[in-house]
Amino acid sequence: MVAMRLLVPVCLALICHGCGTLPAAERPAAPAPAESDRAAPPPVPIVPGRAEPAAESPALRGVIEECWAHIDAARWGEAIASAERGLRIERRSAELYLVLARAYSAVENFDQARAFARQGLRYGDRAPAAVTRQLHSLLEAVGEP
Repeated sequence: MVAMRLLVPVCLALICHGCGTLPAAERPAAPAPAESDRAAPPPVPIVPGRAEPAAESPALRGVIEECWAHIDAARWGEAIASAERGLRIERRSAELYLVLARAYSAVENFDQARAFARQGLRYGDRAPAAVTRQLHSLLEAVGEP
């Protein structure tokens, strides 16, 4: 019985010793990381007022052009409907908010015009400077309450 108590730990030690890691020379080489496993480069920091211009899809550009055609023809309701459809494509389009502000200003709904002009200015850092200037001009024209 005493011999069994000594034999069990010795056998376990011998078994566990054989389970150790292989020497470095006998270890298989680790596979090189795949291209997709490599870490992505860190993102470019976003600086307020310096956002990349929004990329416009052809569908969005078409809707914006349709909006301006309605504005040019004084079809205010159609301009509003088209701009709202465009905002379902890209809600951060300052140009669509400009269309809405102009159309609501034309029908003398100045509260809505101001609200949409302010919303467009929120996305002004993603828009061409001309759009931002027009939003500011429209706000001045309809007057801040």
